[in-house]
Amino acid sequence: FQKGLAYYDVEDYAAALKHWGPLAEAGNVDAQAGLASMYNFGWGVEEDIIKANYWYRQAAIQGDSLAQWILGNNYWIGSPPPRDRETALMWYAISFKSGYEQAARSMLHATGSLTAEEIWSAQQRAHACIESDYADCGPLVEHSESTNQDRLENPPFSELCPNIKSGGTICDLAKEVAAIIAPELPKQLSNNMRAV
Repeated sequence: FQKGLAYYDVEDYAAALKHWGPLAEAGNVDAQAGLASMYNFGWGVEEDIIKANYWYRQAAIQGDSLAQWILGNNYWIGSPPPRDRETALMWYAISFKSGYEQAARSMLHATGSLTAEEIWSAQQRAHACIESDYADCGPLVEHSESTNQDRLENPPFSELCPNIKSGGTICDLAKEVAAIIAPELPKQLSNNMRAV
């Protein structure tokens, strides 16, 4: 892996691919994440978001919190289309649980544009994924009919969460994180989502 990383660092992506390809196929999580980035951004290979998401997913199901977060981002923006914000929230929650702190902000942002039912579903899916040791995370390309990609009106964060059962939900976690980050952050994020 280190040889491939040395080539990657000097932007010799073809050489990095030569070293990382077999390692990624053999299950090396770092090589998988490296290949995912190369395909995601077209570094030394043709940009291919399908291949990028495949490799991010391979790293994500091995517990790579950054790959989990990036996979969530790709679902959030619809890369590839269509958007699937519920699945994005699921991966953000998994990433946060795996230790990637940036995922907390992504979770707060995401909850501002989802319905209470979608938030609850994402929480249940994240729990099932983690409890199954990443065997039950849904298919790689999973898009529901209810993606909310064109939602113009979003209820404030504080109105979404009281309707959800308490006890470890994403909303409970997001509220705790928000209290630490900034007391007004959920309200700000909800207002920002209205402008999107």
